[in-house]
Amino acid sequence: MYRFDSLGRFVEEDTIFSDSPVDLSRFTPPKGHTFVPPPATKEGEVAVWGDGAWRVAKRSEFEPPEPTLDELKAMKKAEIAQARYEAETGGVDFHGVRIATDDRSQSKIAGAALKAMQDPTYTCWWKGDSGWVQLDAPTILAIADAVRTYVQSCFDREMELDIDIDMAETAEAVSAIRWG
Repeated sequence: MYRFDSLGRFVEEDTIFSDSPVDLSRFTPPKGHTFVPPPATKEGEVAVWGDGAWRVAKRSEFEPPEPTLDELKAMKKAEIAQARYEAETGGVDFHGVRIATDDRSQSKIAGAALKAMQDPTYTCWWKGDSGWVQLDAPTILAIADAVRTYVQSCFDREMELDIDIDMAETAEAVSAIRWG
């Protein structure tokens, strides 16, 4: 099993390996260790240690394989979910005022809306980006409705794009799907 020593070198049992040529005149391995320099490589090649010896291999042998269509679809769905989350929590404009829509703000707005539904005469002070404002029950409910509509539209858009991703038949079709 390989490990790195305190100098950042590859070490296996009592042998130190280097991932680049070393000037042996300035290198003394610790007592009981042997230094095995890698062979010289050309462009597109790498030196690989295995089975107790170095070998030269094509760099392409170590490049990850192209993802399958199903893997591309899963990656695209994750990308779209992240874009939805960023949009969902990025805020919404309500009559020229920016309303926060992060998870905490959504919760507080929902709580105020519940109280406003219970008591149509309810008012409260609300702190926004521009300072304090007093909100009455109808305004609280309108804000809550605007936030809920906006958040749901983000999820609806994600669902539509997920369906498009599922229906895509080529990598190019998957790649062409965008949030915006």
